[in-house]
Formats: sequence, C-alpha cells, structure tokens
Amino acid sequence: MTRWKASLIHLGLSAVIYVALLYHIVFLWYPQPYFTADGGWEGVRLITGVDLVLGPLLTLIVFKAGKPGLRRDLALIGLLQAVALIWGTWLVYDQRIAMVSYVDGTFYTLNSEQLHDIGGQAPAIASQSTSTLPYAFVRLPANAVERQQLRRKALFSAKPLYQFGDHYEPLGKSNLPEVLTSGVEIEKYIATSERDRHFLEHFLARHGGIAQDYAFLRLHSRYQELVLVLRRKDGSVVDTLNINPPITAAPPPSADTTPLIK
Repeated sequence: MTRWKASLIHLGLSAVIYVALLYHIVFLWYPQPYFTADGGWEGVRLITGVDLVLGPLLTLIVFKAGKPGLRRDLALIGLLQAVALIWGTWLVYDQRIAMVSYVDGTFYTLNSEQLHDIGGQAPAIASQSTSTLPYAFVRLPANAVERQQLRRKALFSAKPLYQFGDHYEPLGKSNLPEVLTSGVEIEKYIATSERDRHFLEHFLARHGGIAQDYAFLRLHSRYQELVLVLRRKDGSVVDTLNINPPITAAPPPSADTTPLIK
C-alpha cells in the first residue's frame, strides 16, 4: 500500500465522521438563518481542519510500507486526531446558539454558556420549547418608573436587558404583536442604499410577497449585525438580510399593538 492510498483511506473514514458532525452544526447547533451570523462557519472550519486535514495529512507524512513501528505511529495519529476532534466538537457545541431573546426592537443570540448564566426563566423556556431554537421575550414593567429603574439597573450592572432572565417569557401570541410592530421601516432605509435595495429585492424574489408582508427587526449576533425577517401573518422566522439599519427604539406603550395573528 502506498502512502497516498493509506491517506485516502484515512480521509474516507474521517469524511464519514465529518458528515455527521456537519449535519449537527448546520441543522441543530447553528440553524438557519443564524449559521453565518453566529459562528457556524467558524465551527465548520475548525472541524474541517481537525477531521479532514490533520489526520490524513499526518498519515501521508508518516506512512511507509514495511516501516518498523508503523502500527504504533498510526495508532498515535489516530489518538491525536481523536483528542483534537473531541476537543473541537465540544468547543463548537459549547458555543452553539442556544436561544434568541427580544427586547427594545432587537433580537439577540445567546450561546449555551450565556443561557446558563442568565438563569431566571431562560432554562425553563429552552427546555419547554418545541422548536429547534427557543425564543424569549423580555417583558419590561408597564409602569414607567419601574421600567426606568430596570434600565438604570442594567446600565450600572453592565448587564444588558436581553440577559435579564427573570423578565423572560416565551415568545408567542401574547407578545408577538408588540414585536411585529417594532420593526424598522425597511423601504425608507433602503432608499439611500442601492446595495441594500438589491438585498431586499432578492429576498422578495425568493420568498414572495411584498415588503409589507414582513416585519424587519435588528438582529445582534456574535459576528454580524443583520436584519431578522419575520412573516407578519404568523410571526415565523423567514430569513436574514445582510443590512444594518439604524437603531430604532421600541414603540411606546400607547402604540397600536393590534394582534396580527389569531
């Protein structure tokens, strides 16, 4: 057996493991439309380097038919690759997107470590969610004084409002109308950007309808600031737009929040 053949065999075995891990990264740990924005590509690159490059490359370098101690060398390569793969997989899994929370007109992605640190209602919402990715709504006090006190607490504690797990509630019919009415006016924003208009036109060509059929809200994630697009008729997440609109405040309590879903 030549070293190239041995390396290709090693590559084929590694590819089986790689495909299984790739499925988990793309569909479970970093689901669309958050894959690019929240570290999915970084996870894929890490696993690719460890699984498809490291092991087969070392086999190509070390393998020589009839070489004394060859089995020992191959066993050490396998052990090294296994350790690196376990470490890399754990790192990608630990940093996976675990929840998306909403407050003040913006959605925020949270990884599993943040979800654990937040506490409050966050773990319960995550465990009871029937979707791959749970969504939480930060319920601010209705009283203006209490709401201002909470904002002041967030400011002085350096803990952002979207991490106040005690104020979490599942995103659903009781609070979705408020979310859908707090989006940016996308047509006014893209009027000054030909690039962003192209992104919107491409989005509508793929998903159908007109811009008024969707709500466009800011999405803050680890690697990008995007626009998260929700369908107005049911609040379902449709996609993201690679544009970064100006910060918009949440609507005042007196704003019209007529339910948009039954």
